[in-house]
Amino acid sequence: MNRAAPRNDALDLLRALFDLADADVHPDPRTLARLTGHDPRRITDLLGWLRTRGLLQADRLGLTMAGLMVAAGLPEFELAPMAEPPRRPALARRAA
Repeated sequence: MNRAAPRNDALDLLRALFDLADADVHPDPRTLARLTGHDPRRITDLLGWLRTRGLLQADRLGLTMAGLMVAAGLPEFELAPMAEPPRRPALARRAA
């Protein structure tokens, strides 16, 4: 396993939280999972990693001052491509 991967994923998540706060969007773990393409359990692990390093507030998804400084220095977050919703065969027949 690549030791840098959890750190990189967590820093990507930190920057995503920074960008969402800048857009006045209050995220939750499910929204973060959809935006980043990670499993919700992975998001929980990454949020824990950020909290233990003092970059994320303990009681909510807000950045600490240290988190703000780190996130501001990271490249802008890019959304993961969202998969198209599955098509229902009955709807596809009606549309044709």
